[in-house]
Amino acid sequence: MATVLRAAGLAALVIALVWAMVIVAWQQSNHSPTQSDLLVYLVLVPTALLAAIASIRAVVRWNTKRAEAKEAARADATKQNGETTDATPAPKRIALLGASIVSPLGDEPKTLLDALAESPAPKLDEQLQRDDGSPIFAARVATVDEHADAHALPATLSNDAKRPTALGLRAFDGLAKTLAAYAPNPSGNTSSPTRLRITWLFNEEVLSADCDALLRTLVARLKTLGWPAEQVVHTGLPARDARDAITAIEQAFVALQKDTPRDLHLIGACDSFITNACVETLQRDRRLFGDDCPAGLIPGEAAAAILLGPAALLENPPAPYVFVHQPFNAQREQAIDDVKRVTAAELSTLIEKTVADSGEAPAKLGLVVTDIDHRPAANAELAQAVGERFEHLDPVADAFSVGRATGHAGAATTLVTLAVAHAAVLERQASVLFVSAQGAIERTAFVVTNPIRS
Repeated sequence: MATVLRAAGLAALVIALVWAMVIVAWQQSNHSPTQSDLLVYLVLVPTALLAAIASIRAVVRWNTKRAEAKEAARADATKQNGETTDATPAPKRIALLGASIVSPLGDEPKTLLDALAESPAPKLDEQLQRDDGSPIFAARVATVDEHADAHALPATLSNDAKRPTALGLRAFDGLAKTLAAYAPNPSGNTSSPTRLRITWLFNEEVLSADCDALLRTLVARLKTLGWPAEQVVHTGLPARDARDAITAIEQAFVALQKDTPRDLHLIGACDSFITNACVETLQRDRRLFGDDCPAGLIPGEAAAAILLGPAALLENPPAPYVFVHQPFNAQREQAIDDVKRVTAAELSTLIEKTVADSGEAPAKLGLVVTDIDHRPAANAELAQAVGERFEHLDPVADAFSVGRATGHAGAATTLVTLAVAHAAVLERQASVLFVSAQGAIERTAFVVTNPIRS
């Protein structure tokens, strides 16, 4: 009955509007309508309009029913496949199986994590001096002596490569137990890794012969851990800064997302800038930290080795591991050290996008770790971004700048930062946001989570 009344009302409205318009037009033009005019304008035109309206409504109803039928069919098919219609795509992630570091504040990621909570300040190094003889601030690894450890170093190393190589081998040895646990299974277990791909980052000034010597030493030590030489692929790459370390992580991430992700990826870096030659260069270029250059660099050194694998490698992993989610990048419009007023728009947007893509609730993030050092502008940028995106985090107390501990140590600082994130997730049972903002322009972020809680 209601449908009939609505149709009758619509018909009456259309007829009334057409008649009113026609009659007004005839009056204004002093037209005397003929019998044909009355038939056309007062009967046929309203009838045609009503027919057109009815046709349009029928088409709309047909399209609506068709769309509803398609949606119902899709829902039925999804249900039959054991899926839910509101399912979200699985996040892209890989496993960080283990990490080892050598740093001025300790050779264990957890030790460095605890030290960073105290906001370590740079210290004067009596062994390094300015042109006027005054000591400079530096971050030295006191536990490494390349001369005392000379017997464990490749005999062909140049003098400049001995200390960073000693740091690198120390970091590698710290990961030995994990590497042995993931060594190929002689019984031919299909869950066993196929290859170990090593990407080792060297300071760009290190000679290629020194790089080769370190890689040969790593392959020899891997053999004693159960990794045959034919299943180890190694590459030595020159590295300048954090971007090179991030690139290595991104390449491993892409490789481990492929159809046959049975390889493991070992990424390492070892850098040392605490030589007199480095100090002289920094001072000559007016880039050495001091009262005259508060945004300058503090010479430092560090080494790190991280082991990455597919998100599902073994049913019973031999050691605790964490998930590394999809990395995202952004660029500042202006170099951070050149701005008069620090802004964090790009970094804040990057963090929002990164956290959203990971599927992790922002409230679950318990810490932010970054490779930023002591420089105030970069720290202010990070504090702004963290304050904008996370109400539950203190932008200073809950943001650990690993670069404060390592000083200027190139790509190694970024890998040390990831090792600290690994330790923080396992120690605090909370997700961690990794931010690389060591450079003046480029920014990278990704989320590190605990598989038990993911």
